[in-house]
Amino acid sequence: MKKLLLVIGLFPFLYGTAQNLGIEVQIGTATNGCVAVGPDGLIHAFYDGKYRAGGNINSMGAEEIVATSSCIGYSRMVIDKDGNPHVLYGNNKDGKSKNLYYATKISGIWQTPVIVASETDGGRTADRVDVPDIAINENGNILICWWHFKDETASNPKPEDVNAYRWKINGVWGNVTLLSTGRWESTPKVTYHNNQFYMLAKKSDKTWQCLNPVNVGGTFVNSGTDLGSVTGNKWSNEGSDFDINNSGHIALMWDVRKSDTEAGFAGSVYDGSSANAVYIGKTTSDGTHGGGQIHPFVEWDLATGEVAAISGMDQDQGGAFTVRDVNGNWSLPVKINGTVSYYRWGGALADLQGPGWVLLYQKAGNIYLNTLNASTNPNSNKYPIVSISQPANNATFNTGSNITFNISANDPDGNIVKVELYNGTSLLANLSSSPYTYAWNSVPDGIYNITAKAYDDSNAVSTSATVKITVAAPVSYCGLIEAENMNLAGYSVESGSYASGGKLVKASSSTTGASGTISTTISCESKNYDINVAYYDENDGLSTFTVYINNIAVDTFIANKDLGYSVPGAANLVIRNCVQNILLNPGDEIKVTGIVDNKELARIDYIEILPAVVASETIVEENQSPTLFPSPVENILYYKGLQPKHATVYSIGGTVVLIKTLGEDNFIDVSMLPAGLYMIRFDTCDNTYTLPFIKK
Repeated sequence: MKKLLLVIGLFPFLYGTAQNLGIEVQIGTATNGCVAVGPDGLIHAFYDGKYRAGGNINSMGAEEIVATSSCIGYSRMVIDKDGNPHVLYGNNKDGKSKNLYYATKISGIWQTPVIVASETDGGRTADRVDVPDIAINENGNILICWWHFKDETASNPKPEDVNAYRWKINGVWGNVTLLSTGRWESTPKVTYHNNQFYMLAKKSDKTWQCLNPVNVGGTFVNSGTDLGSVTGNKWSNEGSDFDINNSGHIALMWDVRKSDTEAGFAGSVYDGSSANAVYIGKTTSDGTHGGGQIHPFVEWDLATGEVAAISGMDQDQGGAFTVRDVNGNWSLPVKINGTVSYYRWGGALADLQGPGWVLLYQKAGNIYLNTLNASTNPNSNKYPIVSISQPANNATFNTGSNITFNISANDPDGNIVKVELYNGTSLLANLSSSPYTYAWNSVPDGIYNITAKAYDDSNAVSTSATVKITVAAPVSYCGLIEAENMNLAGYSVESGSYASGGKLVKASSSTTGASGTISTTISCESKNYDINVAYYDENDGLSTFTVYINNIAVDTFIANKDLGYSVPGAANLVIRNCVQNILLNPGDEIKVTGIVDNKELARIDYIEILPAVVASETIVEENQSPTLFPSPVENILYYKGLQPKHATVYSIGGTVVLIKTLGEDNFIDVSMLPAGLYMIRFDTCDNTYTLPFIKK
């Protein structure tokens, strides 16, 4: 140990207050996993392709299957501002993943995982793409990175060991970029702080570098920040992590190989002048084992300003954690009882927004959650606590509105000096006394990301969670409303040339009994309306639909017309006149739920909200058949024998070419149609009639 302390510059090894470990709670059966805490304090756990979330470790929800492969390798997870998880994982438990997968949960539904990295990315064939990391900003833009490694062979004794990264900007994945073509013997790590993404990498001269991009989606550049040299004569190419606190200080952890029989992990906190590196602990308690990859992970407690680090120990020894207090003192490593597997120690520490952390670890093939309280140093300055209490996140306002912001700020052990309110990086207000309130008047159209910063009398700074607001002119949601433009929960969008607007929605799950909901809030004038729902009635199931107005069911029906097709198309589109002559007011919500049956996925094309039509007094004989005239027709096509609500005209190929809402008139203008053979379908309250006609 003395030799190693000389290498790192004789930094003192100080011991802080002992930590209090909570009671472990088993949440699953697995040998790898990661944990994250959302902006609302919800704990998210991902392990072996499964996911659970809950308000605390004793109230985790049911398991949700994210990936069905039996080989789920090293994983990492972040939570966006709306509380949605985003996970990265490999596909091989032995640490040699050929592909890297990404999955996310949106509106309560896990989206289909996608491959975001493969062995051939970056113009080179690697033996593994593994040990990933992920960061996300308040706009939902994502940066991922991973270790792009080629195994050493007799013909390739010094393989390239490079870092790669990739952006997801505005929902679109960019190209894979190799960060270096030399031997950077480390896995890259990324984080997001103060409107910038940062990446940690280890150069071939064993120097840590912190890189930052010019902007989101830009090219990484060396920011000139070197964080000191790696300690140890032999050092792992897999173990490192870092975190940045509200003051911009960097906490850094890495694993150390002093020799074949002595290994451990070291840490530092970079404050702008020195890295303050300290050798923290050996891989094993007795130093007799060579040690496995240690995979340390570090988190900064934003409430106390302390740093926690957790590391896998030797394969038969378990894991350990240590804490650095605000005075720079590292505590003795405290062992976590139980086995930590060689390759499967991932992302196992998250800030509870404190003080304290939540831990995830495995032993005997089971995954456990536990909590770790931060030390209570009476001389430690605690960070301010700040939040925006008004308006709510994702609130919407009309153009030119006056918007009032209320900020809650307090300091656990001192006084608040000032509060700053920001729109992105632009300062809106500087507030020096409570109540912290600001009125932003005549706000123009736009989407704004609002944060507040609180400063205490010891110069500690905390930043609130982002509140997103949208300012736009009111939209009149009446007439035809495409289902894909409504609020979707349990529904997803699919394309089809036969659909209005070329798109429709279907239930996201194909399991019988699964349900989905589409909804919208109207803002048109108060009057009486008819409401129609256009849905697809396939013959491979009996989906059930229910229409609600302000959460009151007004119509329920089953798709059981047996129109002869098991796939959606023009021939089985049904327009149902669900509600007639009902009073609607601005702000009313219209909602449609669909329930899956067999292979019928409760598909919906659109809804219509139309001024109520007063029934005609024309009497139609019960057995009278509908007829069209003239045919061939040049301009005006007449019909008789029925009182339809809608008419839909299809080309001979089944494409919708005209949709007409019908009133008391008994004709349709088809003058705009090219010459040819067409089919017209009339929808009444109870029946559907399809007839041919020829356009001159």
